[in-house]
Amino acid sequence: MGILPLSFLYTKSWGNFSLSYANLIGHRTMVFDDHRNSLYAQALRQIITPNSVVLDLGAGLGIHGLLAASMGAKKVYFVEPHANLQVATEVAKDNALGDCVECFQGAIEEVMLPQKVDVIISVFTGNFLLEEDLLPSLVYARDHFLKPDGRLLPDCAVMKVAPISMPEQFTRHIEQWSERSQGIDFKVLRSYAANSVYRDN
Repeated sequence: MGILPLSFLYTKSWGNFSLSYANLIGHRTMVFDDHRNSLYAQALRQIITPNSVVLDLGAGLGIHGLLAASMGAKKVYFVEPHANLQVATEVAKDNALGDCVECFQGAIEEVMLPQKVDVIISVFTGNFLLEEDLLPSLVYARDHFLKPDGRLLPDCAVMKVAPISMPEQFTRHIEQWSERSQGIDFKVLRSYAANSVYRDN
């Protein structure tokens, strides 16, 4: 059953915006994305019970794990490779949720949780599911730490594409590789260019 289809989660285009997850201030767009976070909250309300043990995978500043804790989850594990996890711990304490939250700094493949979990919350989709190579870590977490009757949130994804025509961008980014530069042939790069993602203003 699809609780939270990803087609509802990513509705904004960030252009050339580049996010470093180690940059605390860079998390602002995720912490204050009320559209996305309200959908996570709605889905969590359907599955969190007083007995729920939750993994917030790639927790960042912990917005989704903290939502689960505030809804009465018994235990919430934050797993995050970056040092901003220390700030997430402070946020948990400031919201009187520190006793419920336990943090593990590192990739999910490097940590050992004390127990299996009922729910895995993640935003491990990357852009269009394929960038950032995050899905293998989500699959690892599911296979190693999710109880047999546990839930993934989100647990499904919808990828949508639409054909468009952008002749100027095609010429600049792809077709130009068919031209010679100073008599040197670089056409072997054309296939790489045709399979790359471009973000123009």
